[in-house]
Amino acid sequence: MIAETNTMFRDLPRRQISVTAARLPTSTTTYVIDFGDRWSEELARAGLGVATLRPKDLPLELPQTSQLLIFLPRPSQKSEELLQRCLQLARRTAECRVCLIGSYRTHLGDRSSRDFEELWLRRFQAVVGRKCMLLRTGTIIRSRPTTWQCLAAPFYPLLPTSWRSCYVSFAEVLSTARDSITSSNRRLSSQTLLGLHRTVAETWREMVSQNLVARAMVVFAKVLSVLCIGPLSAWCVAGLRRLLPNAATPFQGTLEPKSVAELLSLTQSANRSNIILAGYNTGVVHFGWKFPGKTVVKTIGCGRRIRVRDDYVDVDAGVTLKRLIGELARNGRELYAVPNYSYVSIGTAYFVPIHGSGHVVATLGDTIEKVLAYDMCVGRFVVLRRGTAAFAESMYAPDSNLLALRLRLRTRPQTRYFMIRSELNSPDAAAVWSSFGDENASNIELRKSSAGATAVQVAKFYGSASAGGADVMEVPRDSIGRIWDRLEENRVTSYLFHALTRRFAFHVELFLDRHEFETFWQSHRELPLLKLQLRFARRDDIPCSPIGSRDCVAIDLFMRRSASTTFLKFMQEQLPHARFNRGKHSM
Repeated sequence: MIAETNTMFRDLPRRQISVTAARLPTSTTTYVIDFGDRWSEELARAGLGVATLRPKDLPLELPQTSQLLIFLPRPSQKSEELLQRCLQLARRTAECRVCLIGSYRTHLGDRSSRDFEELWLRRFQAVVGRKCMLLRTGTIIRSRPTTWQCLAAPFYPLLPTSWRSCYVSFAEVLSTARDSITSSNRRLSSQTLLGLHRTVAETWREMVSQNLVARAMVVFAKVLSVLCIGPLSAWCVAGLRRLLPNAATPFQGTLEPKSVAELLSLTQSANRSNIILAGYNTGVVHFGWKFPGKTVVKTIGCGRRIRVRDDYVDVDAGVTLKRLIGELARNGRELYAVPNYSYVSIGTAYFVPIHGSGHVVATLGDTIEKVLAYDMCVGRFVVLRRGTAAFAESMYAPDSNLLALRLRLRTRPQTRYFMIRSELNSPDAAAVWSSFGDENASNIELRKSSAGATAVQVAKFYGSASAGGADVMEVPRDSIGRIWDRLEENRVTSYLFHALTRRFAFHVELFLDRHEFETFWQSHRELPLLKLQLRFARRDDIPCSPIGSRDCVAIDLFMRRSASTTFLKFMQEQLPHARFNRGKHSM
């Protein structure tokens, strides 16, 4: 397994994969080096038994077994000189461990801070080796607000709700830093501690004093907020960000790591309860899930590698399905199943049933042979093979604490398809179920425009290497799927599509066996459904799968959000044991 992990992981950043030595002796002395004397008072209040060293009072030597927790300053000539003195201290200490504490703003595009932090990480590692790590933190909250915070806090009503940040306590930062550099199973040289995700206005409101002057200022700010000063401020900041694209801002609700190393630093155990991964094991990007108090981490930008083999492909989990389809086509290959919506990371297929309408292979997950993953709880890499218990237990299990990094999927020679349409008039459940029995069709898909409609449109796709003509298609899907992709290609239409869907629409997908489908079909006309899309899914015998050990019809349902209460009540009364696709369920 170790050799196989190295093979699949050979082109990822090796500097991030490291193992530390054993724990420090209990007699270790811990020092906090704070540039600017920001945290001396906090340390005194906390009573953590940690000493503070001011840069101007740095001694010539430290005890031979020491820990240094260094709060990195902003890049400058003076800070370079002070950090160089700290480096000399570490060099003269026999057993020294170092934790450099930076800011999570580097994840928001602050390139100067990122380069500064990584430069000094390399310099300290050259002296103390693997005993040095970098901890990036969210905005650190004091036990008592500072003077300027007390003055600014009453104006929280003027702050737009779109201004958000991540907040972590000072005591939690120290605890995580000390535990990280003494841990015996740490694999990465950097990690991020974000803390609770919330609006800046909410944080400021908690800092408001209860005296009469502060209350009067709050009232005055609420009067000013009627003039829309808050939204105007947000627009100004957005304009400045367009003019200065490299400038970082803490007012974001989503992080978009650009590399696997950055993604791994965000998914450490200390940070696991504060984040939600988007694009892998949730439908947050497409279907508008909401996670109060947590930061969304988009994983779709981390994938780059695609390696096409004879009958399979190795692909980074963050690669979009659309890009993979295009790369396979250039090599004369194709996937066994293709969904209508292709702007989703391929790693999603391991945690969520993503399917087309294939007769034999309905879901992309059925073609996954091997997964290289990172276990976020224990901090190690694992290889999962189809046919093993670990593979089956973690597949379609978004709560498994696994982060998929690379997948191997089976492929087949590329073919061309033509579609034959037909129509069923007021069919019963048996007629709909039997429509999926055509053994010659590669894909079969049924649509109904609304619950009250009588006609059911049947689309059957047949593959043929010699097919030709204007109606021939490279991918077996209808025009609806092509429209979805066209909407996603443009930033404006993509934003409107997702925003309107989150606000006004309710989307859900059911997996119903034959008996459950009969119950649903008999009563579905009474439900306020605007669209029904039906596909067939054969049993997969995966423990966490919504398909399980029975053949199912997958029904993709779309309705107005105001009508969702009626639908959910029907499901609770008539089909309480029906299974949902957790990745396609609006909240």
